[in-house]
Amino acid sequence: MTLNRRFQNGCLFKRGKKKMWVGRWREQVIGKDGELTWLRRSEVLAPLSEVPTKRDAERLLQDRLRALNSGEVSVQSAASFREFVENS
Repeated sequence: MTLNRRFQNGCLFKRGKKKMWVGRWREQVIGKDGELTWLRRSEVLAPLSEVPTKRDAERLLQDRLRALNSGEVSVQSAASFREFVENS
């Protein structure tokens, strides 16, 4: 199975009443049918009170994506353990 490598910057936005920086990106996963597919992931990076500028928040997101962009991360399965056992 070939991993399609591509560089990405992700997407950065503010969310919630407490104003949190949220990063969003896509990861390649093995789907339930065994084919490679892209899955959208998101993660709260930091509160706006701790990271006041967008530039600092972008640095946090780039740190989070560094392993993904360098190819150090292996492809994960999107199927649960139960689905794997039932389909095997």
